[in-house]
Amino acid sequence: MYSKEDLRRYAFFDDKNIEYIIDPLTGVLTRACFQEFVESLIKDNTVFSLCMLDMDNFKLVNDNYGHKVGDECLVYFANGLQKYLGKNGLIGRFGGDEFVFILFSDGTYDGSYNMLSDVYKNSNVLRNTYHLSKVHLLVTSTCGCASFPKDGKSYDELFQKVDKALYRGKIKGRNCFIVYVHELHKDIDVKMKENRTLYSKFYGLDKVFSLDLSYEEHMKFMCDYIVKTLDVSDCLIILDDNREFSFLNDCRELSDTDIKEINKIFKNDSLVNPSNLKIYKDTSNYFRDSLGDSRVQAICGTKVCVGNNKFIYMFIHDDRIRRIWQENEMSMLMYAGKVCAMLVLMKKI
Repeated sequence: MYSKEDLRRYAFFDDKNIEYIIDPLTGVLTRACFQEFVESLIKDNTVFSLCMLDMDNFKLVNDNYGHKVGDECLVYFANGLQKYLGKNGLIGRFGGDEFVFILFSDGTYDGSYNMLSDVYKNSNVLRNTYHLSKVHLLVTSTCGCASFPKDGKSYDELFQKVDKALYRGKIKGRNCFIVYVHELHKDIDVKMKENRTLYSKFYGLDKVFSLDLSYEEHMKFMCDYIVKTLDVSDCLIILDDNREFSFLNDCRELSDTDIKEINKIFKNDSLVNPSNLKIYKDTSNYFRDSLGDSRVQAICGTKVCVGNNKFIYMFIHDDRIRRIWQENEMSMLMYAGKVCAMLVLMKKI
């Protein structure tokens, strides 16, 4: 975990409260703070390399061993990389199993390549077997890298090049690093790849209609599908008969007061993604109970009318601090809500 002394080496952190810039799980910088730091380096015209890495097939760790082991793995990984980089870099958590880090190199291809090659060969972080409390896991990672000012003059431009390099590493088979080269990587279309992935996710939701399941089983299937597809902590569906289905908990019946409190937060909107959950916990018995003392840091919800002033509601929860919900995630949630509404209406026919 970064200490005040670690960060005070950089003037950028002089007026920062360390409590609000450190990811509570891994102890490295939060995504928002890391981006601000990168932008400060650009403003000061400091030469550096920006890297982003994914832990390979990390979802299988959570699926097979549970989120507790997954969290333990993330902590080992982040701490190991932080210690290895030392004064030569700074690491942040981008989200989930994605990390970003700075290399203070000379900004050339050879400089970045040599430093990353050393990280992969000698750090025992990016390729290593972790001896955790219950299992021994071989952990590998894929990394993309681009340099300022050679590859981009702004954070967004630089990150776009990093994303292309990372995608190239993934299609090469993962467990590798790619340093961005304009002539080789300029035509990579990451958005096209994301759209294809999004199509498969939506297509999977449509398949729910062909499943030979009971009404209740359909709802549990939806919760399970959303959690695994969007990589969130929990999914809740509240039907027009006040029943709540959840990925983590058994079905339960809510009171009319609960439903009024839920509907109140939407007002005239069909989607909510609040940035301050404390307000919900302080003003609503339902959210105080459903969020409780859990590690939930972010929620997103949608509501769909099923007639006669009746609605169904769908929420996703996540324990990643200040998770920034992406448009494709919110779109999928809204679409899933409409699929659930169709199932409700079909049951009434």
